[in-house]
Amino acid sequence: AGLPVHLHTHDNAGQGVATLLAAARAGVEIADVAVASMAGGSSQPSLTAVVAALEGTVRDTGLDLEACDRAAAGWAGRRALYVPFEAPPGAGGIAVYRTEMPGGQYTNLRAQASSLGLADRWPEIQEAYRAVDRLLGRIVKVTPSSKAVGDLALFLVQRQIDPAELSEEALATPHGQERVAHLDFPQSVVQMLGGEMGQPLRPFPPRLCAAVLKGRAPLTVRPGAVLPEVDLEAVRQDLQQREGRPLDLRDVLTAVLYPEPFRVLEAHRRRFGDTSTLDTTTFFSGMRPGEEVEVDIEPGKRLVIRLAAIGEAGSDGRRDLHFELNGTARALAVIDQAVGVGGTARPVADPADPDQVGSPMPGRVLRVNVERGVRVQRGDALAVIEAMKMETVVRAPHDGQVTALTVVPGDNVRGGELLLVVRAKSA
Repeated sequence: AGLPVHLHTHDNAGQGVATLLAAARAGVEIADVAVASMAGGSSQPSLTAVVAALEGTVRDTGLDLEACDRAAAGWAGRRALYVPFEAPPGAGGIAVYRTEMPGGQYTNLRAQASSLGLADRWPEIQEAYRAVDRLLGRIVKVTPSSKAVGDLALFLVQRQIDPAELSEEALATPHGQERVAHLDFPQSVVQMLGGEMGQPLRPFPPRLCAAVLKGRAPLTVRPGAVLPEVDLEAVRQDLQQREGRPLDLRDVLTAVLYPEPFRVLEAHRRRFGDTSTLDTTTFFSGMRPGEEVEVDIEPGKRLVIRLAAIGEAGSDGRRDLHFELNGTARALAVIDQAVGVGGTARPVADPADPDQVGSPMPGRVLRVNVERGVRVQRGDALAVIEAMKMETVVRAPHDGQVTALTVVPGDNVRGGELLLVVRAKSA
């Protein structure tokens, strides 16, 4: 049809360069690569390798190999700053052939596993991913469908549930249905099986859909067809009034498409200012006594900050920071998050008490939908817990009244900690 073919691939299997060379011979118009120092593993194949391999052929890229090498050298130092955030590369292993996990998801899923305390169970998570993928019909796995597969795999491993328990055969039995009746599946899984990510080529397993959706009817049309229209200018005006600063189209689109990340970012800006002006090392690691940094906060306005000393931590975790701002001495009290501060720990939900609702996983309380004293029905969404972009809705275990609420949005909770109490009969 005359449309250009654009090939995007990651290099987890170690065959990315070979794939691009074969595609070049087949006539591909565009191929994604990464400079050599940023390539390989869950990144893209190496630019330098592809340019060198095609040099002198009919598909010669025309790029300067020496310039490619200089670019790689320039980025090598920058990559070193982000080493703490890298997951071990999956290049050369067979896992990608077994799991069919997209390369771009590999590092994200490992980070999610670590945040949930499951880092040492990575092989088990990969096998669960493979089983879930087959359970769902080996769907096309791109964002966001791949995330739903990964979220469900983590969900099952964390709760020590065999993926086979979600098979149509297992869910056909009363025991199988009872086993999953009270599970609060990740929101991404609910959205996918509910048709909010589109319709699969083959329908999802019907009993699994019933277990996940819990009576909710799935969409049968294109999700975009039922989305309400958005007045972007009205959204911009509302956000500007709320945030107290001018917003451009990029801000508005971010708020509409990703409302929760936008809210978190704006809360960070209100508390700390625009920290994007800091250099990477200072942002991630802070400053050492005697160190000086320069920060350009706007055109023509530069701050020179020198940290003079860090005071001892008090019983409440506060430290005094002594520094110079453009040569003027300043002092600031901050909370040292690394210092343990005394206080009352949040209680753990008693599994023997059906009225106590505990957190299904460690994470951050994203939303609380109820207040103390309100009556709820079984299955009502009480709260949303988020960990590394995996959201789980906590639902009412039965009809009743909320008699206790121990969390607010923004609280960090451990798995099993008490969130609220829903008494079947009000006191």
